[in-house]
Amino acid sequence: MVKDTVVLDLGSAIIKCGFAGESSPRHLLPSPLDDWSRQAASRGWGSEEWTQSLGPLLVRLLVHCLHVRPSENKVLICEPLAGSTTFREALAYVLFQWLRVPAIVMAPSLEMPLYTAGAETGLVVDVGFRESHVLAVVFGRPLLHTYAVVGMGALTLLDRARELLESAATAKKEGGCLSGQRGDRLPLELLQDIVMRACFVVGKEDFQVDAEPIAYEEKGFKLTLTPELRTTVAEGLFAESVDDGESLPIAVLECLRRCPRDVRRLLASHVLVSGGVAMLPGFCPRLAEEVQQRARVRVRYQELCPLLLGHQGTSRAHEALAPSAHAPSIPPPPTSSRASPPSPSALCLVAGAALLAPRNVLAWVGGSIYAVLAETLPADASPFLFRGSYMTAVSTRGRSSQDSGEGQGGRVPVLQEGLSTAGGRDVLSDGSRDV
Repeated sequence: MVKDTVVLDLGSAIIKCGFAGESSPRHLLPSPLDDWSRQAASRGWGSEEWTQSLGPLLVRLLVHCLHVRPSENKVLICEPLAGSTTFREALAYVLFQWLRVPAIVMAPSLEMPLYTAGAETGLVVDVGFRESHVLAVVFGRPLLHTYAVVGMGALTLLDRARELLESAATAKKEGGCLSGQRGDRLPLELLQDIVMRACFVVGKEDFQVDAEPIAYEEKGFKLTLTPELRTTVAEGLFAESVDDGESLPIAVLECLRRCPRDVRRLLASHVLVSGGVAMLPGFCPRLAEEVQQRARVRVRYQELCPLLLGHQGTSRAHEALAPSAHAPSIPPPPTSSRASPPSPSALCLVAGAALLAPRNVLAWVGGSIYAVLAETLPADASPFLFRGSYMTAVSTRGRSSQDSGEGQGGRVPVLQEGLSTAGGRDVLSDGSRDV
C-alpha cells in the first residue's frame, strides 16, 4: 500500500521535509549540502562519494524524522534547476536501490512557488543561501534561456553583519572584547538570528530613518546592534559587484529582457520573490525600486521601462493572480477564487497575503501541492518515475555497456531520461516541452 507522498526540499542551508497535502513542513533541519558541494568541487566527487553521503542523510529524513517505511511512500524532491547530474543520479540510486521507494519525481524548485500563488505564469526570484536565481515560467513551462543566477544570497547579508559587528567596539563577549580570531568569530546561527529579528530594509531615499540601537545578548555574546547594522545589512544584494557588475536587480532585468516580447508584460505583473531573505521587512518594495531605477539608467534595459513603470513611476503589489489555461499532462496549479487584477502597467510583486505560506517555505509548500495534483493524473501522464521502470532501465543500460565493452567505471546507473524531466516531460532550451 502506497501512503502519502514525502516531500523533500534539499536546500543549501535548510532541509525541509514533510508530507504532500500539508500546509507546512514537519521538520526544518540544518543542511550539509553546501559543505558537500564545495568538497565535491574541490575533490572531484563522483557518484560513489555522493551515494555514501546521501544515504545516511535520507535515512535520517525518512526513517528518523518522518517515521515512515520508505518502501511505502513515494518521494518528491524539490531540486535546483542547475543541479549536477552526478548528484541526481546518486540521489535516485539511494532512493531506489537502498531505500526501495516505489516512485520519485524531481520537481524544479524554481517552479514550485507559483503553486502557492494559484498561478502558472510568473517571474520567480529565489534568494538562496549562496546564490540567487531568477526564472520566467509561462503557462507552466520554464523558459530555460531566461534563467539568470547571481552569486549573492543570504550569506552576503551574514558576512556584512559579521563585518559590522566584529569591527565595532560594541561587540563584546563575556570576559573580554570580541577578537577577530577564529575561535571568537560570531557563529553563523547567531548572525542568522540577529538578521531575522532585528534588521530591515529601507528605501533608497529613506536612509535617514530613525532606528534605535538594540542590546542583544545570546549564547554568551553581548552585542549592541547599531542603526547602521539594522538598516544596511541587505545593501550588498542591491549594490553591483566590483568584479562583474552583477546584482539581484540586474539579474531580474536580464531575465525579463530574455523573455519573448509578448509575455514580458504578463511576467512583469507577476513577480514572486521567495527565500528567507525575502521575509525581511521592506525587502520586496526595495527590490522593485532598484529594478525600476536600473531600467531607467541602463541603456540595455530602457526598452523595459514601459512595462516596469506605472503612471507615477512606482511599483505596486496585488494580492491575486489570474489563473490561465494550463498545458496538458502537467498538474494544474490551484485556481484562485479572488478577482483578477486589471491589466497591469507597472512592476507588480506578489503580496505576501496572496501566498499560501511564508516566503521561506514556498518551494516546499508548492511541492506539496504539486504532489497532490500529480496523484490525480492518469498513469500514462504521471510525472513520477516508478521503481520498476528505473530497474528495467538499469538492467538495459548494464547489458548495453557490456555488449559495447564499456564498464560502468564506478558510475551509478540511472535512467537519465526519466530524471532529467520536469513534470514528466523534457524541457527544451526555448522553454517548450516535448509532450
